[in-house]
Formats: sequence, C-alpha cells, structure tokens
Amino acid sequence: MKKLSIYIDYAGEEGKLFALDLVKRLNALDNVVAQSYDDVVVTNSEGEEVEWEKNTLSAMSKADMVIPLLSEKYLSYVSDKIQVLFDKIIESKNKFLIPILHQDSDWSSYNWVVKSKIYPEDGIALSNHSINVANSTINEVIKAVKNVRADSRTPVPSK
Repeated sequence: MKKLSIYIDYAGEEGKLFALDLVKRLNALDNVVAQSYDDVVVTNSEGEEVEWEKNTLSAMSKADMVIPLLSEKYLSYVSDKIQVLFDKIIESKNKFLIPILHQDSDWSSYNWVVKSKIYPEDGIALSNHSINVANSTINEVIKAVKNVRADSRTPVPSK
C-alpha cells in the first residue's frame, strides 16, 4: 500500500509548534508520511529563508493531502500561486485539503477555504477552544486522514 503523503503548512511560532505536534501524531499512523514547512524550508548562510514559495508549492504539489493551519499571518502569506494550487487540490479526485482554523482570522474571502471542510467545524479557532475541544478536533482530523488512507476514493466530507 502506498503511503499517504501529508504536508502541513503554517506561519509563525505558534503554528510551528502545533504543526510539529500534528506531524508527530500523523507519523504514528500506519502508511502515513507527514511533514511540515519546517521540513522543506531552505535557509541561506545568514539563516534567512530563501525561495519559501517555491519550496512550499513543491511540497504541496507532491503531497496527497495538504493541511494549512489558518491564522491572519498564514493567510497574509498565501500567494495567488498557492491559492490556484489549493483550488486544483479541491477539484482533484485523489488529493485532499483540510484547513484547520488554528488562530482567529477572517478566512471568509478565501474561496479555497469556503469550499473546504474547515476544522473545527464550528468555525471558532482552536486557540479559542478548551484543550479538550482542541484535542477532539485533532482526533477528527486524524480520523479523516485514516479514512483517506483506508480508501483513497473516500472523500473528506464537503460542506
């Protein structure tokens, strides 16, 4: 069985910590290989990120599933090229997009988010939920990943 490739994209330190924890949880599943922006970022000798958009687009294109961690900072980095790729993923029959509302943000003008099933389902950022609700949401995402892994034809439910 082919391993399910997952890419988790984020911006900011809070997003990084959450992404690294989610990568760890997902990699504990059978036949799943998860990585985050931290795994694909390239830095120059001064430690500055170089070609971040190119590396992000490449990682997203190669992944079977992309999980963007939404925040105002993240949305400010989403370029037109990334939005086009998100739309292609949504339209694809064998790739999946699972946005997680990590921190408060106004995502309503981003068509790729509106067309996706967002987690948590109540549309309230994880940062505003109790730890129990946040963990329950992560478990729902893991369940969706398991469903996709078990049957690549099983779509992540739409709105």
